[in-house]
Amino acid sequence: MAVERTIHLYPYQADMVNRIEKAFESFRSVMVQMPTGTGKTHVIAVIARKFVSEGKTVRMVAHRRELVTQIRNTLALYMSKDEMSLVEGE
Repeated sequence: MAVERTIHLYPYQADMVNRIEKAFESFRSVMVQMPTGTGKTHVIAVIARKFVSEGKTVRMVAHRRELVTQIRNTLALYMSKDEMSLVEGE
């Protein structure tokens, strides 16, 4: 039995999630840019989990493989293996 973990966001992160969701109303892809250490990975995890729950595939792109691995590892904390099968990264 899988235990769903809740992602707790700071107010500025929740605001960024809302801004990203609004941007997706008008655009097919959205780039997230926030300063180092502000929790981009957790913001992306919230958005990715929402898309995956709708049966959509999530594709992550970063300039370093280590960053993609970091994001995948964080997402794996909050998603089942079936959900993670819809996450691609390069």
